[in-house]
Amino acid sequence: MLNINSAPLLVGVLNPTNFSDDLNYLINNPPNVIEYRADLADYSDTSLQKNHIKIIREKTPFPILFTLRDKSEGGAFSDNNNLRIKIYSEVLCLVDAIDLEAALARENKEVITAAAEKDVTVILSYHNFEKTPAFSELEKIIDNCLESNANIAKVATMCNTESDALNLLKLSVEKKNVALVGMGKFGALTRVAAPALGSMLTYAFTDCGNELVANQITVDKLKVLWENVGIK
Repeated sequence: MLNINSAPLLVGVLNPTNFSDDLNYLINNPPNVIEYRADLADYSDTSLQKNHIKIIREKTPFPILFTLRDKSEGGAFSDNNNLRIKIYSEVLCLVDAIDLEAALARENKEVITAAAEKDVTVILSYHNFEKTPAFSELEKIIDNCLESNANIAKVATMCNTESDALNLLKLSVEKKNVALVGMGKFGALTRVAAPALGSMLTYAFTDCGNELVANQITVDKLKVLWENVGIK
């Protein structure tokens, strides 16, 4: 389970298609958590996932967040829900946290329940790569995530204006057990400001050429920014 009492946590994203380089980077630029993006490789190959997780365990002390991001929210998983349940079920005993799209929580109640039974942190997430919805809609998304037994409700949206970013920052202050992440030019500042205001997680990337979102910040650069504003 993630130690959310020590939040904010910096999550370093690992792309399994670039496993060795990404892992070496994260060893040399340590985050608080490693997110293993299983959807970006052959996600049906659970033996590959288990082997990668084993190597991460052997080479680092970091908790592991397992993510199988759906195509509908910017990921590469496009298969049926039975396979999703099978994959999560096989890795639950090996990881510290899982990320599941909030829109799919209802069909995956058994995964959420099993995670809770194994003391695995559940992050229910919402991603919008086009815009940031209205503040009231974001509040509803967060409330629905927490009502669906999420330990953390994650909202990641494209910030097209300063107001979009400010809405995410306001949610960081007003809501508990949330991770608010802005994308795009105006969203970049949320990677520093939101954690300073109460957001529990933020995400950073390696410098190994596997850009997943616009205006991404690498782990080493984000750590410096956090240190400069007093986030430890």
